[in-house]
Amino acid sequence: MRPVLIHFFGIPIHTYGTMLAIAMFACYFLARQTFKQAGLKLNSTQIMDMCVLCVISGVLGSRVLYILQNMGSFTSFFDLFKVWEGGLSFHGGLMGGTIAMVIFLKKKKIPVLRAGDAIIPCVLIGLSWGRIGCFMNGCCFGRVTTVPWSVKFPEGSPAFYKHQNLGLLVEGATTSLAVHPAQFYATVMAVLSVTILLWLHGKQKFEGAVLAGAALLYGLVRFVLEFFRDDDAALAAGLTQSQFLSLGIFAVGVVLLAVLSPKSKASP
Repeated sequence: MRPVLIHFFGIPIHTYGTMLAIAMFACYFLARQTFKQAGLKLNSTQIMDMCVLCVISGVLGSRVLYILQNMGSFTSFFDLFKVWEGGLSFHGGLMGGTIAMVIFLKKKKIPVLRAGDAIIPCVLIGLSWGRIGCFMNGCCFGRVTTVPWSVKFPEGSPAFYKHQNLGLLVEGATTSLAVHPAQFYATVMAVLSVTILLWLHGKQKFEGAVLAGAALLYGLVRFVLEFFRDDDAALAAGLTQSQFLSLGIFAVGVVLLAVLSPKSKASP
């Protein structure tokens, strides 16, 4: 855990923000390739403009959803704006970024589905960097475990405070209990998902196929990963809010496949 990466002339450079910046540039460089492969007429400057717009809208959306999910954890009004300390929801970021991207593409008269197929692998490669930022910041931590690759977070971390509040730590403890490195699980799964989606992008038979595949993949993966996380309380039936949102995303993937696939269009 390293919330502050370095100090530059006395100014703290936060690791979480640094990872978000790296994520944006990773999205940009990959998008240049996928947009070219898809035959979309956007130059490098326009792609960068789209990435910046989507990141800003995504961060705004993800912060708003995180605040709504964790209203009781903020002690002052200014805490709502401390994005550099973490506290972003990917589901909210996906909604905010999607709205911004659709508006941008409509203004440029670019086919939304084809562009979506090209951009969604880039979103997930950005997520992989974002989860590294989560690990360094100590948020999105995993459940207590005894697996050999477990990790412990230091005093002051969200995991430490939760375990302390639950009375799980001995007096004088300086670290949390051993937990799953859930952030790295998410990073690995994001990279694997990108690999699958890039392969699908080169093989797709109809527009929207990669988007549908991404919704199915992410919905399933995030639903399962939530069982290894311990930063979100169960909402109903033992499932977290993120799991219900993930089921919704999976359902969107099913609907996209049903509506967009050539077989469904050909059927009477």
